[in-house]
Amino acid sequence: MKLLQDLIGIQGPSGHEAAVRDYLVKYVKKASAAWRTKPEIIMGEEFQDCLMLRFGKPRTAIYAHMDTVGFTVRYYNQLVSIGSPDAEMGTRLVGRDSRGAIDCTLE
Repeated sequence: MKLLQDLIGIQGPSGHEAAVRDYLVKYVKKASAAWRTKPEIIMGEEFQDCLMLRFGKPRTAIYAHMDTVGFTVRYYNQLVSIGSPDAEMGTRLVGRDSRGAIDCTLE
């Protein structure tokens, strides 16, 4: 459950998943010490923010989305959804922009 809570807390909207990827790489490197089959971690600039784990023989790979749902703001404070979140008035939004942390409530 802690892994899920940690992942939910990482900001990684579509196109900006590096923080999620980096967390997963760190987690896999630490946790795989106790795994029977150690994965090969495949990542790099040619994969952008993506990550692939390849396990043993026969080879098995894991593919999954790492991005989180969210919003971006365009002119006149109009929200544009990323990943189709459903937000109603009173919904708390947290995130970051070029000026730092954001914590607000939809009105």
